[in-house]
Amino acid sequence: MQKANAELLRLRALEELKEKKARLASLIDSMSEAILEIDAFGFITMANPAASLLFGFSQKDFEGILVFSLPLENGLGQVGSSRLK
Repeated sequence: MQKANAELLRLRALEELKEKKARLASLIDSMSEAILEIDAFGFITMANPAASLLFGFSQKDFEGILVFSLPLENGLGQVGSSRLK
């Protein structure tokens, strides 16, 4: 009986996690600000639609690009690089 309850709790927690992940993805995709997820090596692993509009890449095209190789204009390069150091 305890095993069944533990499994039920695990499944509920997993379902809640999936729902939270979906809400977060929806929020990020609907934001007007460009959002990039960058790994520890500086490679872009995710970009939202606003980033696609800003840089002119499709969301898939961002994956695997080094963030430092993006065409940054109007002072964005200084802000972006200072935050990543």
